[in-house]
Amino acid sequence: MTDRVIDRLLLNCLRAYPRARRERDGEVLLSLARELSAGGSSPWGEGAGLIRGGVAERLRLRYRGLAGAPWRAALARLALPLAAVSLAVWAAGVGSLGLWRAPCCPRWGSGCSPRSPD
Repeated sequence: MTDRVIDRLLLNCLRAYPRARRERDGEVLLSLARELSAGGSSPWGEGAGLIRGGVAERLRLRYRGLAGAPWRAALARLALPLAAVSLAVWAAGVGSLGLWRAPCCPRWGSGCSPRSPD
C-alpha cells in the first residue's frame, strides 16, 4: 500500500471518534498510527484499532452517567432483601424437585428400609 492510501485509510478510521476528541487528539492518534504502520505493523490493524478506540470512546460518553450512580448505597440497602428472596426461591425450587427423598424409594413409606451399615 502506498502512503497516500494508508493515510486515507487511517483518516477514515479516525472518524469513529467523536468530533471533539478528533479535534483535540486527532493529529496525535493519526501520527501514532502512521508511525506504527511504517514500523511494520499492518495498516488494517491500525485502522481497526482506531475504530475500536473510537467506538469505545463513544460508548464511554454515552453511558458515563451510570458511573456516577450510587451503586454502593444501593448495594448496601438491597443486599439483605435480595439474599432473602434468593434463598426463598432456592428453597422452594429444591423442595419441589424432591431432592430430600430417600434414594431407594420413589415415595415415602413405600416399604423400603434404609440399609444397615456393614
